[in-house]
Amino acid sequence: MKDFLLGLLTRRGWGSPTATVDEAIHAEKEADLLRSSDKINKAIHLYTKAAQIYFYNHRPSDFDRLMNLMQSLESNSSVVKHLVNVGMMHFAEGKRMDSKDRVDDAVVQFQLALRFAPDNPRIYNNLGFDYGLQGKMKEELDCYERAVELDPQHVQAQNNLVIAYIERDREDAARSFLKKYPNLTSSEIDIIISGHKKAIRENPNTNW
Repeated sequence: MKDFLLGLLTRRGWGSPTATVDEAIHAEKEADLLRSSDKINKAIHLYTKAAQIYFYNHRPSDFDRLMNLMQSLESNSSVVKHLVNVGMMHFAEGKRMDSKDRVDDAVVQFQLALRFAPDNPRIYNNLGFDYGLQGKMKEELDCYERAVELDPQHVQAQNNLVIAYIERDREDAARSFLKKYPNLTSSEIDIIISGHKKAIRENPNTNW
């Protein structure tokens, strides 16, 4: 049985992970015809379908080409809204994959979500957590750092970043990060650091 959300995406005419490159090419050609007839919204949906299929088939140059094309149409406010909505649909699917312990599938969905909604700190935080589960330490830290850069008050990303620093014996980096928040005193930072270190020590096999 197809996963519900991916089935929903497919019923809406969006790209499926099982679709072929030929299907993407066909959708793109249809979209070109619609765009030439000023049917922009319908064209955008087909370009989106083609882009998703290219992504799933590891065709980054084709994906980027279509994303650039759609972004060039951003004077149409519905295009902007559409791209963000697509990103959030993939974000939701990534979380659903996580709930089923399908980390690799979740990572793909979060990566795709960021291509459509690149300034969303929640996506970066979730992707960073899953990179940690995959053992990709640099990518994990990069995602947490980007999340708090986009939203300095994102508490979950803050905690995840501090914990990731401590797990990698980078306590100085954790302290430097926490000092950016003037409401925290030195003693409070000490308490936070020691609390995380204790939790990690007592539960060494947990991804925090």
